[in-house]
Amino acid sequence: MGSVPAIWMRWLAAGREMQDRLVPALAARKGAPESGMEVRRPACALRDAIGVAMEHWAWQDEP
Repeated sequence: MGSVPAIWMRWLAAGREMQDRLVPALAARKGAPESGMEVRRPACALRDAIGVAMEHWAWQDEP
C-alpha cells in the first residue's frame, strides 16, 4: 500500500476526513469548542489508532 503513491495519498486523505468527522462529535460530547486541543488531540489519537488497526488488518494473509 505504501509503495503506491496514489493509494498512500488517498489513505492519508481518508484519515483526515475521518478526523474532521470525529471533531464535531467529540466537541459536542465534551461541551468544548471544535478548535480546542482537548477535542482535536483525541480525534487525532482515534484516527491513528484506527489507522494502525486497519493497516494491520490490510497486511494479513488471512481473510
